[in-house]
Amino acid sequence: MSDSTNTILQRAYELIENDELEQAQELLAPLLETDDKNPSLWWVYSHALRDQSIGQLALDRVLELDPSYPGANELKDDVLEIQSRDPDFLPLHADESVSAQEATGSTIDDWDELQPTNVDSDESSNGRLGAVVLAIILFVVAAGIALVASGTVDISEILEAILPTPEAKVIVVSAPTAGPAATESELEASATEFDTDATALPTGQATAVATGEPTEAATPAQATEAATPAATVAAAEEATVEVEVSGTPDQATNPLSAFVSAVADSISDFEIDRRASIMRSTPLGRTIVIQVCAVPGIEFNARLSRVINAMVDLADAIPKETEAVAAGLLNCDDDNASLRIIGVSVETIQQYLDEDIDSKEFQRAWQPLS
Repeated sequence: MSDSTNTILQRAYELIENDELEQAQELLAPLLETDDKNPSLWWVYSHALRDQSIGQLALDRVLELDPSYPGANELKDDVLEIQSRDPDFLPLHADESVSAQEATGSTIDDWDELQPTNVDSDESSNGRLGAVVLAIILFVVAAGIALVASGTVDISEILEAILPTPEAKVIVVSAPTAGPAATESELEASATEFDTDATALPTGQATAVATGEPTEAATPAQATEAATPAATVAAAEEATVEVEVSGTPDQATNPLSAFVSAVADSISDFEIDRRASIMRSTPLGRTIVIQVCAVPGIEFNARLSRVINAMVDLADAIPKETEAVAAGLLNCDDDNASLRIIGVSVETIQQYLDEDIDSKEFQRAWQPLS
C-alpha cells in the first residue's frame, strides 16, 4: 500500500470516528476508481456509509478480494446473527475494533492499528454483545439523519429498494406493477435516446446524441414524416460510443424508451438523466443503465435506492432482449464522472420474484459494474 493511500485511509478513519461520514466518503471516492482491488480501502469505506445495504456490499467486496481479511468474517457473522433475530435490521459500524476504539476514545497513529486483532472466545463474545448494542444506537441515529436530509426517505425505505422480497425476511416491497403511461411529450423526447441495438465497447460508455430539437408545435404525425430509419455509430478516442438517432415511425413503442420513461414517471422528486440512460455491454451482458445526477452522501444512497426500487417494480416492462438492469449515479458537477453503477441480471430478478431464491441469495447477486 502506498504512503499516500495509507495517509488517506488514516484521515478517513479519523473522520469516521468524528461521525463525519460524508467527508470520509468524499475522501475515499477517488481511490475506489483507481485502487478498487484494495481490500483495506473497502474495509474503511464500509464503515463510512450510513446506508447499511451499501455498507454490506462493501463488506462483501472485502471478502471477495481477501476471504481471510482480519475482522471481515467476524463482522459478516455479526450481520447474519443480528438479522436472524431481527430480519429488518442491518447493523452499521458493528466492527469490534472500531467499536472498542470509539468507546475508549483512543486515537489512531498508524494504519496497522486499524487492523482488528484476534481475541479469545470469552472476550469475543463480550465484544460482540457490546457491538450489537452500539450498532442498534448507531442505526437509530443514522435513520434520523437520513430522514431529515431527504425529507421523505429513511433507512428502511432504502433497504426496501435494494432488497425487495415477498418473504419479508430482510425487507418487503410491493410486487412489480406496470409503470404509469408516458405522456406524448415524453415519448417525443425519448425518441432521441439510445436505441436498444446500439453497439457498446467492452470498456466504453455509450451516449445518446439527439440530432435536432423538436419544435413545441410538433405532433406525432409530423415527427413521423421527418423521421429517418438510420442510426450512425462512431467510436471516439477514449472508447466512447456516440449514436445519432433520428425519430423512427414506431418511436412511441420503443421498448427502451418506454421503460426509461416509466422509471422517470415513477420518480417525482428528481429527474433521471435520459441522455445517459442507455443499453450497454457489461459483464452481465446487455444491460440497461439508468443514471441520475447525485453527490456522495445521503443523497447518493437515497437516489440509488429510488432508481433500483423503480426498476424492480417495473420488472414486467423490461425489454425482452435485456439481460440485466443497473442503477448508476453521475457527479454532474465534475464532467459527469461516474460515481457508482450497481446491477443484477434480469434472470435473477425473475427467480427472486418467483421465490426460487431467497432474499440473501438475491442480495448477493447485486454487483458493482464500475
